[in-house]
Amino acid sequence: MTSQSRKQNNKSGQRTSLFFMALLPPQSLQDQITEIKLELKENFGCKQALKSPPHITVFPPFKWDVSQVDAFDGLAEFCQGQQTFDISLDGFGSFPPRVIYVHPIKSEPLVQFHHSLQDYLSQTLELVDPMVAKRGF
Repeated sequence: MTSQSRKQNNKSGQRTSLFFMALLPPQSLQDQITEIKLELKENFGCKQALKSPPHITVFPPFKWDVSQVDAFDGLAEFCQGQQTFDISLDGFGSFPPRVIYVHPIKSEPLVQFHHSLQDYLSQTLELVDPMVAKRGF
């Protein structure tokens, strides 16, 4: 899980931070993708891509009370209980104007992991991705 560093107080006075959940590829692949990100920054000014490590987002950014981050402790156990699987990549995509990504190929193990994660998060943390019904994975 990765946390953005922007913290703010919500209406009830709680300090919140922006979080998202992601799969990280092996370090060797992260290094290769980071080289591409550096090239894009140099040639096109795409510096936003360097703010987080190469990853596959499995739950989009959400605000969470920073005093409640221990609620995520069970997430490590959930992940350790999952089967490992390979992910194939194919080409690039974007979420204009700021995001360029390497496109993961949709596979049954990846979809199954995503569904299991969505179920776990909705049942244990009451976190629901509002877009999952529209786009699937």
